[in-house]
Amino acid sequence: MPPPRKKKRKTNRDESSRTSQDATPKCIFCGRVENDTSKYGELLTNDQEKITTHHYCLILSSGVPQRGLDHQGFYGFLYPDVRKAASQAAETPCTICKKTGASIHCSVKTCEQLVHFPCGQENEFIFQFCKQFQSFCSKHRPVQKKPKTSQDNLSVCTICLEELTPAPSHEVIRSPCCKNTWLHRTCLQMQALNAGKYHLKCPVCQNLTRFQEELLRMGIYIPHRDASWELEANAYRELLQVHEQCDVDPCLCDSGRNYSETGSQWFLIRCHCCGSSGTHLACSALSTADCTWTCGDCSSILDKPNAEEELLNDALMTSTSSVHEHPAVTSGGVTSSCVRGFKMITTRRTRSTPSERANPKPTGGKKYH
Repeated sequence: MPPPRKKKRKTNRDESSRTSQDATPKCIFCGRVENDTSKYGELLTNDQEKITTHHYCLILSSGVPQRGLDHQGFYGFLYPDVRKAASQAAETPCTICKKTGASIHCSVKTCEQLVHFPCGQENEFIFQFCKQFQSFCSKHRPVQKKPKTSQDNLSVCTICLEELTPAPSHEVIRSPCCKNTWLHRTCLQMQALNAGKYHLKCPVCQNLTRFQEELLRMGIYIPHRDASWELEANAYRELLQVHEQCDVDPCLCDSGRNYSETGSQWFLIRCHCCGSSGTHLACSALSTADCTWTCGDCSSILDKPNAEEELLNDALMTSTSSVHEHPAVTSGGVTSSCVRGFKMITTRRTRSTPSERANPKPTGGKKYH
């Protein structure tokens, strides 16, 4: 007789992996543990109620009423209602994977397709995240019209710039406003999650309404919130930073170039033209903080004999080069904002006295009263 086989001993690694899998919360509808926001939405968990669900699985499941307020339950879906809908679906097999728990029906009444959300997503279902939140199987899903004119065999996605076949399909979507613009479904979904409802636009023509309507029809989830870059804490704090240093050589302040005291001769002011240079009042012989000071770099530009003409020519070149972006450009090529800016600069220059122009201070800057 052959010797009896030895039973394989359970190692600590096997036990730890099994424990970690058991500890990971599973979606009460699809039974998966993946936490991929771009595919399944946010993984919603309540430890006290011991209930977990994917956001998309929840809002697309049949028979789950939204009876609460936004801060109650999962965005208004109360926990008892979610548990009741999951228990009803626990005995329903999925048409694709044959496992129980299927809770999403095809919206065509004659169709008997009944799936988990991930199973439908992997088999080219379309889920519309708007109005009645309808779901459509691969046979009944909405499709885009094929272009009448012949397209090249290859094109590129406008977002990721990767090659794709320019033909409407489940994975490739055609822009409704720019007929030769093609985009990957995954790229569009990531763009929608980042931009939100208020900033999601066509990447070519910047159309918002028509572009979003088509994406919703083709099953792209657009969150009803502001863009992610607008919600980030202190995202634009660098814009609030100002120059706070005396750049005059030599600096007369014993406490250092960064010292500033309001109401004294050591108060720091900035160049009124560029704002990127500063001086103490005493270092540039300024009497009060109401005086206007110009740094050495800006003074060298403004003291040129033809400074006004050069500034006007620069404004003319800038406005004519962007005439398509700024329709308010006049026939002469200069916008009203350019004229106002030019007048402001010339007006400030006339405030200097003839003696100051003839004998500029050797402090690297200029003051006006």
